[in-house]
Amino acid sequence: MDQDGDLVSRSIVKLKNEFIKIHKPRSVVYEIIPLSYSHILPIENRILSRLNEFAEMNSIYYRSTDINLLGVPCRTHEGDINDYWLSSKKYDANYQPFYPTWILSAYALSLYAKRLGFKEAVDIGSGDGRIAYCSKLLGMKSIGIEIDSALVDLQRRISKSTNLQYDIVNGDATNIEYNSIGLSRPIFFISGLPESGEILATSILTKISK
Repeated sequence: MDQDGDLVSRSIVKLKNEFIKIHKPRSVVYEIIPLSYSHILPIENRILSRLNEFAEMNSIYYRSTDINLLGVPCRTHEGDINDYWLSSKKYDANYQPFYPTWILSAYALSLYAKRLGFKEAVDIGSGDGRIAYCSKLLGMKSIGIEIDSALVDLQRRISKSTNLQYDIVNGDATNIEYNSIGLSRPIFFISGLPESGEILATSILTKISK
């Protein structure tokens, strides 16, 4: 990671810790996204606007509040994933029920991937598509693979509402023919428990090497 990447990572942790210290979360899930560029968290205004737009167009979130953290104007997004969590559990090939990472964390992962020289981001178990969305926002080719049709529908609604298009595949990641996708230098993000992640990684590598 470069110095800017390290700063983004450290600043995300600081914002989260500050929020938890000052505010008691009322919801199952919540997000904190700055509203404008700052030296504490040097992310372009254009990017921050699009990250907030992702949350605003995502039906998981039902309330937003503007607050100030560490001198940075931010917006919190509160939500509930219970319906999607239960929906994702009904598939035999599901390796982990849906529980999203932070939108800022998804952005940081995509940023590091791009700076390391990866051209495509393939998100296995993409949920509501936040990693694929962030990777596309940064100019990478993005593919979100999700087995739960309800989450795929959610991804498509967000993609359409934000006018940010990326490839969305509804299927079992272990049965995808990755060689047909046209990958040159991909990075794979795998959502799952450590042991299941190893199973998925092995399956994917086997298919790519054929």
